Amino acid sequence: MTSRDLVAADFSPEGIRYGATDLTQIFVTYFEGAYTDQLLDRARWVAEMFGAMSDQALSQYVSVHLREWGGEFLTEAAVRDVIL
Repeated sequence: MTSRDLVAADFSPEGIRYGATDLTQIFVTYFEGAYTDQLLDRARWVAEMFGAMSDQALSQYVSVHLREWGGEFLTEAAVRDVIL
């Protein structure tokens, strides 16, 4: 995506930050359907929920919830193994 200028990478001492470019919005408009609508809704939610957080606040939020999320990921992986 970076090679097509759909994602901009900003390298800094704090790490790599990725963001949209001018082409990103144009590219996204070509996608249609319920899955795309849900994906865009989730992306908006993430931006609203976490966009203003500092790196430290986001790291703390993830640390607090990681155990809960980890359990969900493990359960989903186990269910997929049984179904597949």
